[in-house]
Amino acid sequence: MQATRVLLTGIFNSNSLEKSYSLTAKNLGFEVLEFDVSSGVNNYVKAGKIGKSLHRFFPVEAWVIKMNRDIIINAIKFIVFFN
Repeated sequence: MQATRVLLTGIFNSNSLEKSYSLTAKNLGFEVLEFDVSSGVNNYVKAGKIGKSLHRFFPVEAWVIKMNRDIIINAIKFIVFFN
């Protein structure tokens, strides 16, 4: 019997609620894929530290759209290729 798969998106630092959910799901026997939103957006942020600071207060829609695309791609790979 295959383990149930769970895709979690959020910010996965050591004190986050998402990390707690992930650890609990793993302990219950679920197969978990974590997608860290902050690192996902940081892959597309331009202009280094200035761009990250700017994005914190004024999110750039193009970067968010690219990160959302990455979530969908990871979800499809997780469902199809690990089946």
